[in-house]
Amino acid sequence: MQNGISGASVHLYTSKDSLNSGTDKNENFSFGSVPKGQVELIVSSLGFQTYKQELEDRRSHKVYGLPAIILQSKSQLLTEVNIKVHSPIRMTIAKLQIIDDYGD
Repeated sequence: MQNGISGASVHLYTSKDSLNSGTDKNENFSFGSVPKGQVELIVSSLGFQTYKQELEDRRSHKVYGLPAIILQSKSQLLTEVNIKVHSPIRMTIAKLQIIDDYGD
């Protein structure tokens, strides 16, 4: 069984506008109002290949359901990793002197 991806970025692009959403904890997403006409769906998440799909004109559909979208994992080979270490911060502890100034 494939695990879903919560927090993936989901975008719809039209010729004039774009809508943005993300997958919830149940790996679902939705858009409240989508303009009529051709749109491009793009789903992306860190560590996965970007998914793109053209969606047909949905004028006859009030709700447009999609089948499960499968993102392919994307591995990246790092050729070099640089680690920078900064000097530790030195602190001195000051002595505090309490002065009884209440005039007993």
